[in-house]
Amino acid sequence: TAGCIVLGLLAQRDSAAAEAVPIGDEIYLGDYNYIDVQYMTTWAYRVTLGDGRKLVFYLAEDTEGYGYLVQLNDAEYARFADIVDYTYTDDSGDGAVPDDTAAPSELAAPAPVRLVGVICETPEAYIDDIAAAVGMTAEDFVYTYGDYYIDSELTPDTGSSFWSLIASFLGLAAFVLLVSAASCTAQLNS
Repeated sequence: TAGCIVLGLLAQRDSAAAEAVPIGDEIYLGDYNYIDVQYMTTWAYRVTLGDGRKLVFYLAEDTEGYGYLVQLNDAEYARFADIVDYTYTDDSGDGAVPDDTAAPSELAAPAPVRLVGVICETPEAYIDDIAAAVGMTAEDFVYTYGDYYIDSELTPDTGSSFWSLIASFLGLAAFVLLVSAASCTAQLNS
């Protein structure tokens, strides 16, 4: 039973590690991070994978002014409707994030919306296509948005289900051993 307690604590530790943390200066593939989105474009790039899944990418900017490439499904994107509307209020109609020198919008900025996801590597072909679509060189795109994207559909694989399975198995084995020992003791006493 002590082994079960240790494995349970390990599973709990792995579960706690699955909580998203704010994205920082050092970004690592597979990390589970979040950003608080203040601006977001309509789709910037769409791709259909070999298995038929469709990925839709958007450009987002957080409350600190950093740009990100993000991948969202339709339901997740709907959460950002007010943010997208606000992004396009600069009257240029191009969806570009208004720069700091632009006149303040008459529309009050909506509250930022938190986007949580796993950091994934952006395929080079996507970078070339997206950069061309938004009028940037690939190098400028990587400088501005990085060579990664935040995938809101993924959650981290911490292995906690593995530890939970092991703890359950060991707990069952311990229970069977205790019942067997009690049964043997009862037979010897009679």
